[in-house]
Amino acid sequence: MPWDPHPFSHLPPGSRGIDQYIGEPGMLDRGHGTAFIRQQCERLLAAGAPAVGTDPHPDNLRARRAYQKRASPQSAGRWRRAGAAPS
Repeated sequence: MPWDPHPFSHLPPGSRGIDQYIGEPGMLDRGHGTAFIRQQCERLLAAGAPAVGTDPHPDNLRARRAYQKRASPQSAGRWRRAGAAPS
């Protein structure tokens, strides 16, 4: 069943979404998620995506921290909370 409206409908056409899961306890708190997010977003932006969206659950503090740490000089200003105006 389609979402109406889709959670990322405010993003420009051609935008991409990402989602990931690190389930092995021994792999947590080692920076893997942050590195993966940065790499994937930079790859998508370099390929022409105007924006990259993600939607971690509000209670998933670990995921939210990983997304907050992911910024690089190349992506600065391209990240924003869903529905928020560009910074």
